[in-house]
Amino acid sequence: MLDRDAELSFLWELFTRCARGKGGAAVITGPVATGKTELLHAFAARARRSGASTLIARGTSAQRETPLGVLRQLFRRAPLSPELQVRLIRLLDEGTRRAALAGPDTADAVQLRIAQSLWELLKRMAGQRPVLIGVADLHLADRASLCCLRYFVRGAGSSRVLAVVTEPDRPRRVHQLIDLDPGRRPHCHRVALTPLLPREVTRILASRLDTHAAFHVAADCHALSGGIPLLVQALLEDYRGALTPGAAFARAVLACLNRLESTELAVAQAIAVLGEHGSPDLVARLLGTTRAATANALTVLNAALLDSGRFRHPAARLAALGGMDPQRRDEWERRAADLLQAAPEPAVVPAEPVAPAARPANSLVADPSYALSDAELRVASLATLGYSNREIAGELHITVSTVEQHLTRTYRKLRVNGRAKLAERLLVETSDRG
Repeated sequence: MLDRDAELSFLWELFTRCARGKGGAAVITGPVATGKTELLHAFAARARRSGASTLIARGTSAQRETPLGVLRQLFRRAPLSPELQVRLIRLLDEGTRRAALAGPDTADAVQLRIAQSLWELLKRMAGQRPVLIGVADLHLADRASLCCLRYFVRGAGSSRVLAVVTEPDRPRRVHQLIDLDPGRRPHCHRVALTPLLPREVTRILASRLDTHAAFHVAADCHALSGGIPLLVQALLEDYRGALTPGAAFARAVLACLNRLESTELAVAQAIAVLGEHGSPDLVARLLGTTRAATANALTVLNAALLDSGRFRHPAARLAALGGMDPQRRDEWERRAADLLQAAPEPAVVPAEPVAPAARPANSLVADPSYALSDAELRVASLATLGYSNREIAGELHITVSTVEQHLTRTYRKLRVNGRAKLAERLLVETSDRG
């Protein structure tokens, strides 16, 4: 696990109190892919080794509408006698039937008796050994399970039951378990994970690379990953003497995108389609959503995958585009072109002239004509990911000859002799654009 010792120690302190009859609840929050689930599983493994009964489940989009789906996961391996197992199954079946018949206004009340009976089972288990309830991705749990978990948390303070759940940060979201009444529930806690700091990224790199290489690439690794542990690990996997985003990085970006809620994913994909034109206003118009919804999604995305509303590297943007349904991508690209064509021309502010002597000798934008076009940038980005010219042509629906022409112009503009130095130079080029 990556640099989460302080948080793990805090959770262990809660477990120690739980073993003495002072249980409680904790929610692990943080941006996408910051290691929330990994922390939960590491803590659960330690609790299990100490003799605790660990009941683990995960919320999923597929089971969100299945009443008591999370509760069934939790209790499927509960250490109960055959008699109590039969009783448990009957309770869950009854709860499922009641939830299916209940209306939206009565659903929580219907589950109350089920929650009370399940809580009695948990207390019997806790009489033998402490019980850890762990739920990853609680925001995807079904409503009936949430109702029961809230009931468990209310009684946990004077029991040997500890509930630990994970949920991503969301703007202005009140947590469903621990923010009900913080003043009356001092046994409820929040464990906030943040992206890794530059020094933490350096320490991780130094554990895998030689010291000189680690310090040499640490700043770029932090800039490319935003301190997101999953992306740091992917960059390490791709490392071949140079910090070049490759296949592992692209897979990690897609994994991050797949953990987003639907509105956030759509905004990320819209930004990928719009490229350098992806202003919040144009994103909202492309998606047909409100500016407020777009702003909320950008808050989440800027904490993980984006920097000021832009992907941190062309490889991340290309991964987002590649993960889209081709038909949707084509449709959005047509709509984006229409929006950009209809948009008023922005006012042109003449740039201050720069004397040639004032420009750095290695500047990649020494002349305006050296800026890469969008087409050249797309081709160059795929080249850095290891695509052959033929594969790039197939991906972008252009000819191999066109790919070769774009690469030739890119090499000339970036002053490189081939693909070996392209990724390093491309990173500087895109940084200058941002």
